[in-house]
Amino acid sequence: MEPSRFAFTHSAYQLVLVEGGAGATGERGWTFRGICLATMERKIWRRTEVLGVLRHDSIPLWAMLRLQEIRRCGIYGNPSDDTGGAEVHV
Repeated sequence: MEPSRFAFTHSAYQLVLVEGGAGATGERGWTFRGICLATMERKIWRRTEVLGVLRHDSIPLWAMLRLQEIRRCGIYGNPSDDTGGAEVHV
């Protein structure tokens, strides 16, 4: 059984689509901009809040559907690709 998306609204379980920022590339910055997939909230996260990058085959179905919705609405990237190769951070 797949967990509901509401379980991921707690900060320990957030799935974030990274949009950019110096901390997104791991170079100099300590913060990055992203969209919380559970709430669609845009905010800035610290790199220390990130556990890692989720493999594409490990993304839950609800999160994959949310990524497709984000792409269709033109909120992020190119709508021709389901995930746009974007990294989902946990």
